[in-house]
Amino acid sequence: MLLIGYWYLFPSPWSERWLSGKTFWYSLYWKGEKVGHVQQSYQSLENNIFQVSRLTRVKILNRGQPFQLTEKEVFQFDMAHSGDLYSAFYHHQQDDFLEQLNLSKEQQGFEGTKLVNNQKSSIRLDANGYGLSEFLKLMQWVEGQPEPGERLNVQRLDLRENAMNSVQYQLVEQNSDDKHFKIKFQQQGRDWHGTVAVSPDGVPKRYLVGQMVEQRLTSRREALSENSSSDYYLAQVISIDQPLGDTSNIQSLVLATANHIAPADFVIDKRQFLDSNGYLHINSTLPMKTHLREPIAAESQVGQLADLALSIVAGSQNTEQKVTKLRSFVADYLQDSPVIRPMTINDILTQRKGDCTEHTELFIALARAIGIKAREVHGLVYLGDDIQGFGGHVWSEVLMGEQWVGVDPTWDISRLSATHIQLKEGLVPGMFNHVNGNKDNDGFSLKAINYH
Repeated sequence: MLLIGYWYLFPSPWSERWLSGKTFWYSLYWKGEKVGHVQQSYQSLENNIFQVSRLTRVKILNRGQPFQLTEKEVFQFDMAHSGDLYSAFYHHQQDDFLEQLNLSKEQQGFEGTKLVNNQKSSIRLDANGYGLSEFLKLMQWVEGQPEPGERLNVQRLDLRENAMNSVQYQLVEQNSDDKHFKIKFQQQGRDWHGTVAVSPDGVPKRYLVGQMVEQRLTSRREALSENSSSDYYLAQVISIDQPLGDTSNIQSLVLATANHIAPADFVIDKRQFLDSNGYLHINSTLPMKTHLREPIAAESQVGQLADLALSIVAGSQNTEQKVTKLRSFVADYLQDSPVIRPMTINDILTQRKGDCTEHTELFIALARAIGIKAREVHGLVYLGDDIQGFGGHVWSEVLMGEQWVGVDPTWDISRLSATHIQLKEGLVPGMFNHVNGNKDNDGFSLKAINYH
């Protein structure tokens, strides 16, 4: 789930003098529903220190329960020394989880402490040479009137990961109607991408991350207005006209899809296909033991993750047993909880909570660490008769012999019923947007169902 954590990708106007004393307010939207706000401030302090801070607050309803998140990042730059980074602070509070980080410049680089709940550790970071000029590099580039297609690489300090990351920007177009630059971005080595609209004076007006998250420049009053009362979980449902019963016994389904769901959205393979009427046929996956041939082992990763994975699968006789133990470990280890910002594997292991994305990412990382080939799958899953609908879901596949076999670490199952529907990556949010915009459209109609 991608909602915050992207602000450092979008530097603000290039002149600190123009920025000093200014505060910008943004409203945060998730699939069109307001879920929070962002306050971004710039201030000149004593001793030639220029400070950039950003406070993000999110408050939503998830499965009837309130969920709140607060995140604050502060960068201080020493203008007496070419605007070099002087210190940095990070605070993240989500329910009962607290994470804080303090960094300050020392002779050998940046040193500080990281606090995760009650556990404190020392940290170091090689951020020498990073300063306000790099922080504002994008806006300086925009000021130079780049041509469509031109690219820019920018180094960004990610306090959450305590690392320097590279982000590539590309100018898509200059809109002559409202005079803004449309720029797309992609962070190197990560699936973080989107677009930002920037005014000629350098103020980011609108961020769009993936297909779900939007951040709009608004007034303070609008940013602080009430968030949507919609349930975050139920807002992601595509309904079906009949209940399906016990999903573990469903062998196959035949579904008619609404007009807004195109046949090209579905992955077509041996497990699911479209007939001449355009109906979607989905079959359950075969039991894992049907494909019990050991895959060619990739070189195991070394380090803490591999050690953890090896301890989990100790005593296993084959790949099936290893996969089962890893799957069950992840299901037991992580508390099911909504996630508002991207999480690293270290975040997931530390916080011990996440939704289907975090369950799947941890399972895949552990599997790959001991040579089991695994990959991520995006799609829909039936959420039960009480909701009577399908929700966006992520699960995994592992290579058994010459065939990829589904594994769902969130639900702790390795034999997936026909209620797991695979989609082409990136299409799920668009489906939800269409359904949410048309409440009278059931999305799916059941044409046939077969049980084991």
